[in-house]
Amino acid sequence: MRQLITAISLICVFTISDVSAQMKQWTDENGILHFENKSPTVPERLAQHPTAQVNKRLERTYAGFTLGDDASAFRAARRGFSSGADKHGGEIFLFYPKFLPSRATKGTALFIDGRLALMEFVYRDYALDWDSTVKNTAAKYGEPRRVVDKASWTDGETGLVLKKDYSGNISASIGDRGVMSKYSERGASAPGF
Repeated sequence: MRQLITAISLICVFTISDVSAQMKQWTDENGILHFENKSPTVPERLAQHPTAQVNKRLERTYAGFTLGDDASAFRAARRGFSSGADKHGGEIFLFYPKFLPSRATKGTALFIDGRLALMEFVYRDYALDWDSTVKNTAAKYGEPRRVVDKASWTDGETGLVLKKDYSGNISASIGDRGVMSKYSERGASAPGF
């Protein structure tokens, strides 16, 4: 269940657009505030790659895994096990503990059409300090977009998200925005197990 919730939240992070850019606000003659959808279809600007937020390209490799890696190589190396697949071409793998990055407690990978599209690693609150983790990443890629306990960066092709949960654990997610967008267009809001 946790993997499903994680997958849903990560897909949302990498595919949902800015809602305010698609809404029109107006007031009628009675003073009632109305909101109206300006675009019933996907706006042209969202169909293309999103505008880069960082000055340099985000790394697509983390902990020895690279976005776009083949699932068969992952299976052959026995780095993790499949926890299920869906009808949209997505398959979630859980990493075996010995293949996790240093201090990580959990690792999840989403393969779409046999290629690595998204990976997430979770660190206990005592293993990483939230402020220094965000500061160090910002020093490398620039200031993030911030929402409470979430910081994100994008170069238009790759997305990196750091998130601190209610218990203080920190998750680091990296994903291919283009692949995740196409996966979402197939009707996949999350892998259906």
